[in-house]
Amino acid sequence: MTLNCEEATLLVLRKDYDTIAWYQQLKLSQHLLLCKYCRRFMQQNKFMQKKATKLFETPKNILDLELSEEAKQKMEMELANEGLKK
Repeated sequence: MTLNCEEATLLVLRKDYDTIAWYQQLKLSQHLLLCKYCRRFMQQNKFMQKKATKLFETPKNILDLELSEEAKQKMEMELANEGLKK
């Protein structure tokens, strides 16, 4: 019995966080050979996992950058021009 796409998707997600049984891995492999959409989902999921991991490994001081005074003034002018400034 083969997997449907919903079951394959769940196994792909579960495989990232836990081990799956050998027969589940076999069924998943068979499904991925036949289904280009689930293969694409698996690739996209791996990509997102890598990006999320990289984001959380980014040093905190890089994310705490401050705007220059010139950039702040430019933003204030643009907001004022749009009527959004209080």
